[in-house]
Amino acid sequence: MASPPVFFIRTSFTRAGNLIVIGPGALGTLFATRLFLAGIPVSLFDHRPDRASILQSTGLRIQVDQEEFRAQVPMTSDPIAIASADVILLCVKSRDVASILQGIAPFVSPDGPLIIAFQNGIAHHEIFRELSRAPWAIGVTALGATLLRSGFARFGGQGMTRIGFLIHNPAPVATARLQQTVEAFTAAGLPCQASEDIRTHSWNKFLVNLGINGLTAIFDCPNGALLDIPEAAVRQERAVREAILVAQASGIAIHPDPVALCREVCAKTAANISSLLQDVRRGRKTEIDALNGALVQLARKAGLPAPENERIWSEVKGLEKKLES
Repeated sequence: MASPPVFFIRTSFTRAGNLIVIGPGALGTLFATRLFLAGIPVSLFDHRPDRASILQSTGLRIQVDQEEFRAQVPMTSDPIAIASADVILLCVKSRDVASILQGIAPFVSPDGPLIIAFQNGIAHHEIFRELSRAPWAIGVTALGATLLRSGFARFGGQGMTRIGFLIHNPAPVATARLQQTVEAFTAAGLPCQASEDIRTHSWNKFLVNLGINGLTAIFDCPNGALLDIPEAAVRQERAVREAILVAQASGIAIHPDPVALCREVCAKTAANISSLLQDVRRGRKTEIDALNGALVQLARKAGLPAPENERIWSEVKGLEKKLES
């Protein structure tokens, strides 16, 4: 086993309190491993007791280039552990947010743990407004991670993580916990900032994801290949330009050139297999409803056409049906 690189060196940082990561997927595995190996108090919650037990025995692993690093992160499947958390990093699929919030509702409260939601798309924002009893914030990350198998993720590249509140005037304790989380991520070598405009960052990532994820599934390719396939590149630009019009109609501030941003992300994450394509290849239901599907719904409300996003949505739903049959 290789010696930890600089961003894994254990630290004396202790202000983070008790962090719990919910969800042992690619991002949850990455967060839990990096934080633990840096000496940050963290545990991983998995709703499946059988898998939690296995991961408790085997530990988590992360691949960085050609090296592997192991972390014996404490595991739990007992939701009562949620009650003692200061911060919850929610790293589940957008489609699972509602059920998770309902499941942990008895263990959270308005003055309880801060939930930071790391989901693709924007559909979960409304779910939190309706269901969350706890203070909550949105996390937007450019970190790359691919789940190779349960408990084993490949680090796909460094990127900024931003965390912020969508609501105005959050409680002082929630603000303090958010700042402590930023400091914990930074201490673990994960670049992180508190953002007062998380909505803009969330929408920027939303536009990038709807221009990449669904198309990687349709063309069955890594992110970078979308720039090399003429049809994919044309469709990507159409999808993003439709989304720009929806954002403008909704009064959402966005990046000055989302098409260029999308292409830049494709180039920087050229070898990355999008989470949506990972789901398709594993025969799982995707997050297309929270991406291109959500954009189509917003376009309809705004009275705007979104034929390319509707086509991507439809084609990926077709892939899902094929996998089910």
